[in-house]
Amino acid sequence: MRAAPAILAALGLALGASAAAQAPSESAVRAAEQEQARLERLTSETLTPFASEAEFRRWLRDATGPRARGPIPSVYGGPPTAAMPGAPPPPPPPPPPPPPPPPPGSSPAAAPAPVVVTGATIAAEGAQSITNVQERGVDEGDIIKRIGDHLIVLQDGRLFSVNIRTMAVSDRVNVYRPGFTSSWIDEMLVFDDRILVTGYSYAEMATELSIFTLRPDGSIDREGVYYLSSADYYDTENYATRIIGDQLVFYAPVQIEDLDPYRAIAYPSIRRLIADADHPRLSPGRPLFAATDIYRPLLPVATPMIHVITVCPLGGAVAGDELDCRAQGFIGSSHREFYVTPRAVYLWTIPDQADQARYRTLGYCDRAKQGGEPEGFPGVLYEAPIGVGAPRASTVQGEPLNQFAMAMAQGAFRALAEQQCSDNFSLLTLAPNAWSVRRSPGVRGAYEALPDIGAGSYEARFTEDYLVYAGRAETGTAPPAPGRRVPPGRVVAVPLERPNQALVLQAPHGAIRLERVGDDMVLTGYRDRGGLALTYLDLGGEPRLAETFTLRDRFETEGRSHAFNSRVDADGAGLIGIPTAGRDGDPSRHPWESADSDVSFLRFDAEGRLSNLGALSAGENAVDPAYRCEVSCVDWYGNARPVFTDGRIFALTGAELVEGRIARSGTIEELRRVNLTAPPPQRRN
Repeated sequence: MRAAPAILAALGLALGASAAAQAPSESAVRAAEQEQARLERLTSETLTPFASEAEFRRWLRDATGPRARGPIPSVYGGPPTAAMPGAPPPPPPPPPPPPPPPPPGSSPAAAPAPVVVTGATIAAEGAQSITNVQERGVDEGDIIKRIGDHLIVLQDGRLFSVNIRTMAVSDRVNVYRPGFTSSWIDEMLVFDDRILVTGYSYAEMATELSIFTLRPDGSIDREGVYYLSSADYYDTENYATRIIGDQLVFYAPVQIEDLDPYRAIAYPSIRRLIADADHPRLSPGRPLFAATDIYRPLLPVATPMIHVITVCPLGGAVAGDELDCRAQGFIGSSHREFYVTPRAVYLWTIPDQADQARYRTLGYCDRAKQGGEPEGFPGVLYEAPIGVGAPRASTVQGEPLNQFAMAMAQGAFRALAEQQCSDNFSLLTLAPNAWSVRRSPGVRGAYEALPDIGAGSYEARFTEDYLVYAGRAETGTAPPAPGRRVPPGRVVAVPLERPNQALVLQAPHGAIRLERVGDDMVLTGYRDRGGLALTYLDLGGEPRLAETFTLRDRFETEGRSHAFNSRVDADGAGLIGIPTAGRDGDPSRHPWESADSDVSFLRFDAEGRLSNLGALSAGENAVDPAYRCEVSCVDWYGNARPVFTDGRIFALTGAELVEGRIARSGTIEELRRVNLTAPPPQRRN
């Protein structure tokens, strides 16, 4: 049986083995019933926005209880706060927390020009394999992108443009602004000749969006900086931004405690930087939403949060000097997962620690087991259209592991839902007519019980026809200690049309990564300390583990989905790239560590047979002695990527971008490399 997820392990109520055998006391049940009734009064039977600010403020007072009147230390209830030089970093969020942040900023102290984004259809980057995205047509924020002849790299809070014809750095600019130590620079997207960089400003308590233009010669000009009020969006696996066509999509949370119900609410807004001297000056901006754009909770929740989905059209000229964004807020628990398709954002809100403890005290798990219901706590799944249309919802049971445990496949929403009362798995299938604007007890027959994997941790991915999940005994992802062998892992392949015919396979190693390669899958893991094992899962006929290949004395160094990449050719063969380190390197995948990685490459044939091509390696002491990192010096999103584009092969390896080719010997060899940290070229104005 799987170990309970961390969120349950963190419950501060003795719900371990001894407490599980004890029935809660009458007083505990009575208190839980009273709390459930109070929270129930704050919910709505239908997916309904607040009718007015007065109504929302009354709800806020009831939800938060009595508290002192007057200003609260939040950007939402008052004017923007200037980022002061040398300000101490705020406490980072828990595990693992985004670090004590450094600055936002760039070079000129003059006011940036208003942003004008020209209309164009975004290139299908998935075909170029720049970024390993979850959905075709939905580009995700990453640290390397391509515009024309230039690869753009985001590292250390800086943008580097590299001409891939000459393999020379064309320009290097700071996303952050000198003297300010309050922003963490995270993700990058490109649109036409624009570069959009997302960070989080702890001084402004806002998502920071910087927009640049790439000139034909590869030089980079700043166009504008925007701040979208929010709590920190950081996620160890998911990405905050997407581009769909010409629509920029953000997710950001807003804390209920940051809104003061005793005075007119200054709602989260989008503001533009209009002056950038010793102290930044921001435009008054415009609210992202009003009370009438916030939807009441459908289920009782002890510690509510507003989950905000923002869409900013980028096609055509931006009217005035502000981005014309629209946003919707959904009140739910703080625990959530979200997934984005070309048509909609799906937000799954999951009961947090307090809610789960209350449900257990009220005997929810026992009743679910006796009634043959899914043995998970109730949550709400929202469907928010990106274009025209009103949101819909469905009451759901259990929780997905992450965004990869959700998919829109074969015309229906699917999810691998872990049922918290039992740790069992179910496949949730919601047809288009299953969604509603009313709260309901759930869709009868929507859950199909699935096989257990008998492991402590697992990974999940969908193709159009299959759900695959695979487990490992260890909760961590580091290679085992010398002399220790890892138990085999179970792999479950679920045909979406016949989920009751799920096939259980045994891999020779546990799964620390599971990635889609065309319509097949590759899983990585360890059998022993000998090296990283990769297994090819062929889903073309009856699912089979085609081959396992071990990269001797190589260890996987990054955990995010974007660190892995693949290219599938017309004949079904292709290439795989993955960051690794040798025995002398750091074999951990912790997101707060920034060890330089080599990039290992493998070939696979149409039958799923794997062969090692070798690695494009990071240079020793590659960082130029004169180079200094000032901001975002911990690579929370990683610093190594394989890139396949126009038939060429590149590897980002920390401070260097390396081009390789497959030699006649069948191994990869280096062609050229460029050092990003070398002194930048002289800028031409």
